[in-house]
Amino acid sequence: MEDSKKENESPTVQSVQETGLPVILGNQFDNYTVEAKTRESPAEEAARLKQQGRDGLYKILKDGALTVVGILLIAAIVGSCLVIIFTPTAEAKLRDSSMSVILLVVGGFLGFLTGKASSKEK
Repeated sequence: MEDSKKENESPTVQSVQETGLPVILGNQFDNYTVEAKTRESPAEEAARLKQQGRDGLYKILKDGALTVVGILLIAAIVGSCLVIIFTPTAEAKLRDSSMSVILLVVGGFLGFLTGKASSKEK
């Protein structure tokens, strides 16, 4: 009975079972898939390229609009702080707060620049 079981098993499985080594061959193709696709027709390709162009343009416009709004917001904050600093009738505490805000903006800008520079080195 024992011999008939060994005859039905493949030599690889039998030798693995006898030696006690782990079975490695069973999972080597789990990360791969095979697909069969038909070629795109020229109309499908043109429609896909047109949609990709629209998506790219939308992303560029969205990112540009957000950048412009952010720059305008920071410019308005810094501008109002500068007006407060150079107004002779402004209180000293308000001037100090305005100066702190301007220093925070400048520090953030310098941090942004050094972060961009260090990310390009990697």
